[in-house]
Amino acid sequence: MKCVLINPPYSMTRDYYEKGGIDVPLGIAYIASTLREAGIDVTVIDMPIERMGWKDLETEVERLRPDVVGITAITISYPQALNAAHVVKSIDFEIPVILGGPHATFTPRETLGHDVVDFVVMHEGEYAFRQLIENDFGNLNNIGNIAFKENGSIHINQNYFIENLDDLPLPARDLFPMADYRALNDFTSVLTSRGCPFGCLFCVPCRMFGTSYRTRTVEDVIREIVHLMRAYHFDKVGFVDDIFTLDHMRVKQFCEALKEIGVRWMCNSRVDTVDEELCGCMYEAGCTTLFFGAESGNTRVLDTLKKRIQPHQIVDAVTWAKDAGIEVHLSFIIGTPGETRDMIMETLDFIDSLDIDRLTISPLTPYPGTSLGDLPEEWGIKIIPRTWNQYNMMLPLIETKELSVRELTDLWLHIVKKYYVPEGERNG
Repeated sequence: MKCVLINPPYSMTRDYYEKGGIDVPLGIAYIASTLREAGIDVTVIDMPIERMGWKDLETEVERLRPDVVGITAITISYPQALNAAHVVKSIDFEIPVILGGPHATFTPRETLGHDVVDFVVMHEGEYAFRQLIENDFGNLNNIGNIAFKENGSIHINQNYFIENLDDLPLPARDLFPMADYRALNDFTSVLTSRGCPFGCLFCVPCRMFGTSYRTRTVEDVIREIVHLMRAYHFDKVGFVDDIFTLDHMRVKQFCEALKEIGVRWMCNSRVDTVDEELCGCMYEAGCTTLFFGAESGNTRVLDTLKKRIQPHQIVDAVTWAKDAGIEVHLSFIIGTPGETRDMIMETLDFIDSLDIDRLTISPLTPYPGTSLGDLPEEWGIKIIPRTWNQYNMMLPLIETKELSVRELTDLWLHIVKKYYVPEGERNG
């Protein structure tokens, strides 16, 4: 059995290349290693890193002649994932095409409505994908985490989450052009846990991976990092867990192990899961950057977003990290239901009061899978019709009772000019 896994490009590919940021797609890498462990012949086509167009993809699929093709997609790459499926089916319509990733997970009926898609693998897809192939695409009702078409109907099976993450083989990075990623970034991503118990209003990962916090052992993660250092010469990793700092005892165990191997690292966190002692421990162990989702400087907005934090906790976390010597990256959101123009300006003043190294501000995006995206009327918002590849957090997609899409766009342009356009290039 020969399987090809495809990572399609985003719509803003050229800009993406120029700014870097392309990394190994870990979801595909985990599925590839799980399939290979079962004796399945796997080839990966990562279109962004290979700078591949549709004709290039067609040539490669014709050359490989796979028995099955898997394609991943987040929301902004979903149209390109469908394009990739069309390419595969144009070569041989009998090749089974499986779509996975967050967007397909939360839109299985829409996705299966396309005749170029045969199956959807939802949530954590390693075992489901393997079972589909091992069962020769039969006995479908007994495979969790899949959706499929049968006799004109769409069936969506029960989902589950993998309990023991150490059971998964390490991501199959050897199937990717690692030197090309290394040329773009001085770090590579490592996942040490899945799941987030907080359930923020806008968050897709906590729906994708569940609210149960599941971890790999420190030993298993260190084994992966040592391999990355020896095989691919990375001396810096980014822990892409939603919350690396949830369990302080575990973080301190990591710190001891990371000091021994001498790797630099960065991670995602929450402001209510760090303290002064932990920040100092992390810095001494090689932590260079902490990312916090701050989202707002207004308490009412934070409550609406279900962040369960207060502005003073943001100030404390930034202070502790900076005093320890760690760079701080904060993200904020504008356009929350109930948020007024004055509240947004309050948040901008709050941002200006903070000593941070990097800032991301985005319009609130109603992704499928969130209640904002699935039940907008319950939040009193109107979603402006857009194509999926515009769900890139770079333009307002909603209007609220407080702010029209025009007003949000004007505020967004003010923010872009203030924080992202160099002072000498601003006009007016």
